[in-house]
Amino acid sequence: MQTRIIASLAGVALGLLSGTYLGPGWGISGTTNYIVFGVSGLMLGNVVSLLIDVFSGNTGPSHPGS
Repeated sequence: MQTRIIASLAGVALGLLSGTYLGPGWGISGTTNYIVFGVSGLMLGNVVSLLIDVFSGNTGPSHPGS
């Protein structure tokens, strides 16, 4: 869970930072720019954290007796 939160926050930060530089070049400005890039960064952070969980073998709590 902690990995997911950190990766999500890092993704949002990366999205907002890239939106600052890429948004005006793509014709997106103002609040829409930050919403689009912030949500995209959040989704990217979730995907990265999911891949980290899958490939590190940390898929969730273990169930005793199964």
